[in-house]
Amino acid sequence: MKMGKLEAPDTHYLSGAEGWMELGDLPSALAELELISEPFHNHYDVLQVRWHILNRMEDWEDCLRISRQMIEANP
Repeated sequence: MKMGKLEAPDTHYLSGAEGWMELGDLPSALAELELISEPFHNHYDVLQVRWHILNRMEDWEDCLRISRQMIEANP
């Protein structure tokens, strides 16, 4: 299922999540992703950032779940 392009303000939230992740504040990074519009929670770019955050948190089960969602979003 192809999704549309992310636009503002969702692109800003995604960038914010990446920034928090780089600073090591992983809970804030996840919170920033939650601000993205609901229809775009399964957008490939959002899933990719979520996966990287969860990977740094060593949440392997959720990483696997997100990996499956990424395959569905972009087969």
